[in-house]
Amino acid sequence: MAAPERLGVGLMWLFGAGFLAAAANQAGRALGAEPGSAERSASALRAAQCLIGLPLALLPGVIDRHTRLGVPVALRVLLAAFVFMSLVLGSAYGVYWLLPHWDTLLHAWSATMLVLTGLGLAGPRRGVRPLALAAVFAFAFAALGGVLWEYVEFAIDGAMGLNMQRFLNQDGTPLVGRAALLDTMGDLGTNSIAALGTLAVLAIPLRDERAWLRWVVPH
Repeated sequence: MAAPERLGVGLMWLFGAGFLAAAANQAGRALGAEPGSAERSASALRAAQCLIGLPLALLPGVIDRHTRLGVPVALRVLLAAFVFMSLVLGSAYGVYWLLPHWDTLLHAWSATMLVLTGLGLAGPRRGVRPLALAAVFAFAFAALGGVLWEYVEFAIDGAMGLNMQRFLNQDGTPLVGRAALLDTMGDLGTNSIAALGTLAVLAIPLRDERAWLRWVVPH
């Protein structure tokens, strides 16, 4: 196993321990809260979110082992970090509210990963030419991923009473009119800009077929 792969595996173990530790912490808070209280329910929900993050972070490894799509370890680490920053730090520990641009960072991060995945599915390594065609596919793949995620947020908000689409203020009062749309439209815009930026950065390496791309682009 090469040194970068050993580092990636070590980081995956670290994130796994982080998910479990966060879930145990939130479960402890739930058990320590008054039975039937809102704090108990909220802590139990946060514990479940932390546990759900673990299989999500491990999913690329399963895909790598059981399909023909090789997922580089660096991309697996990027996804694990994204899930940890979203479900654990962002949702369970309230960083979304502490840092106003945390959500924007995560949407840009996800767009970059989707572009890399799109290039792996239909890029130069798959024989797709010209390069511009592969870039269009990768951008469309990232844009579609962003749109589908907004559907997921909408469904979860309705089913579980959450505020993933930020249509409520922190005190629970609803936003009205255009203000209620700003989070969703901002997310979609961030997704598109980040996808284009990622493709711009990768344009020359892709054209020259740089060897390091195999560490980040599925093959």
